[in-house]
Amino acid sequence: MFFLSLGLPGVTVASLYHAVASTDPLLSAAEYYYDHQDYRQALRLYQEVLKHQPGSLSAVIKVSELKLMYDTRQSARDVLLQFIATQNSLLSADSRRALRDKVENIASLFVTDDGQTSFLQAMVEIKDKGCSGAIPLLNQAMQQEPGNAKVLREKAHCERQLGAYRPFHETLKLAVESDPFDPQLADSLSEADIYYEEFNKVIERYRLAPELLRSTRGRIALAIALEGTGARTEALTRLQALVSDQKPVVVHPVVWFVLGRLFAHLPEGGSESRLYLERFLASAVRPEPSASQGMLTSAVVKAPAISAGAVISRETLPRDCLIDGWDPYRTEDKILAARKILEELRNK
Repeated sequence: MFFLSLGLPGVTVASLYHAVASTDPLLSAAEYYYDHQDYRQALRLYQEVLKHQPGSLSAVIKVSELKLMYDTRQSARDVLLQFIATQNSLLSADSRRALRDKVENIASLFVTDDGQTSFLQAMVEIKDKGCSGAIPLLNQAMQQEPGNAKVLREKAHCERQLGAYRPFHETLKLAVESDPFDPQLADSLSEADIYYEEFNKVIERYRLAPELLRSTRGRIALAIALEGTGARTEALTRLQALVSDQKPVVVHPVVWFVLGRLFAHLPEGGSESRLYLERFLASAVRPEPSASQGMLTSAVVKAPAISAGAVISRETLPRDCLIDGWDPYRTEDKILAARKILEELRNK
């Protein structure tokens, strides 16, 4: 009688009981239709299950899969994200991990043959000729596969390689929207946000999802963003913790600059400020060729004079200043600032 009221023609209680091993009649019905490839009916029933049991992990995964089939990638992803947001405190660590993996899979899955073909053609173009000829193919793949994180990652990579930083930034935003649990994407977007001085977005990103803050890159980006918004104490604490880690880490030269600038604001921080700023200049300015090159020390490495309007290219900056081929921290802008602070400290 219960199943008849659901409008499931030709289905008896006995057949459902033997077809699935579920104690929930509504879920049993959904599983029955799913197993018999009546996916639209299964989707309707799984959605009903979620209304009555909003914490049903199996139901939300099935709804997401079926929405990807019959609706859009965004709707499939949003079902999972909403579930994670509302049920997070009730989920086990394994369940949270499984759901995030599912979001990542949906983000990168090709749902059209045309979209996958365009993407593969773009990859061949990148391998054979470089990024410039691949952009039209990647744009085509984006239209055919809206929100596909795999396509967006490659498009962002090409835009960065070509120096198209504004489109690169916008593409990264779309990629992170599609796959919000990828820490590498989060780090890349945070660095691009800092390039355009969108510091609050970086802070909000890591505050809302602290599990993304796994890498040295992310820790640096957050500290730089904090300093950029005037949160000097927290920025100093985070950077000092980073450089004092027992496990040696390779850091971007901007870390030394910001530490130097932060200490310059402290009443008794002059000596520390000088050491950090000199270390920054030693790592951020390519030294003049000389007969002998010793180990880097805290002394300033002699560098050519740089005028206020000078532009330092990727070829001019030392390799440590580049992250994936670009410098999101605008190191060239900080060289003159470091020298100015050092001059002010000497004159005190």
